[in-house]
Amino acid sequence: MFMANKLQRLISTWPPGAVRSVRALQAAGYSQSLLARYRSSGWLESVGDGAVSRVGETPTIVGGLYALQKDLKLEVHIGARSALELLGRAHYVRTGRPTVTLFGEPNKLPKWFTTYDWGVDVEYHRAHLFDPTYVGLKKYQDGYLSVLLSDEIRAMAEFLSLVPTEYSLEEGKDLMQGLTSLQPKKVEAMLHACKSIKVKRLFLVLVEESGYAWSRKLDTDSIDLGVGPRNLTIGGVMHKKYKITVPRAVLRERVE
Repeated sequence: MFMANKLQRLISTWPPGAVRSVRALQAAGYSQSLLARYRSSGWLESVGDGAVSRVGETPTIVGGLYALQKDLKLEVHIGARSALELLGRAHYVRTGRPTVTLFGEPNKLPKWFTTYDWGVDVEYHRAHLFDPTYVGLKKYQDGYLSVLLSDEIRAMAEFLSLVPTEYSLEEGKDLMQGLTSLQPKKVEAMLHACKSIKVKRLFLVLVEESGYAWSRKLDTDSIDLGVGPRNLTIGGVMHKKYKITVPRAVLRERVE
């Protein structure tokens, strides 16, 4: 009876679609042998070596991220273009197998998470872009699951941190053109928290080139933009105001 009550309590508090960490469940009083019994009895199934899901559910990347954030308390979230897509801010769809980009503080993620086939390609970037680290994070609701992802401003900054190695600045300009109604004070707060001079300069270049009315309310004088020119693009053009080389196609007025 005790085991049945314990199982009932576990299942009743298990959010549909969630993946659970074995380590966290053991800390909650469910031994390795008890979890193995639940698996053999058809209640749970393994998600790699170190996590489990409820039988009959197809684990998704959001379910796996739930275990990282809620069970293991890891500072990992969906960021960059992936966050913009989930927020409806990326206006064209990439072809091929989807990619989900994660940002976080840990050196590496659990092996069960990195080796499981979530149906998407997963890119993880360990980054220290912001201080405080939580600035610009918000909750994303996927069915019964709530996980953290970057808001539009932080996601754009994370995207720019991967230019030009992972993304192009031309694509960044397309994404920035979809951010028509950002709040200047929130943009300023993100830029103050951002520790990357490159990211801050590129962000402001794209804002200026997009010509938004809200950009005129930005107070950029108090933002640390470093000193001296920065070379981002070989064969590019030096942006007059923010002193960083960018592809010619990014500029509204071509500079010779």
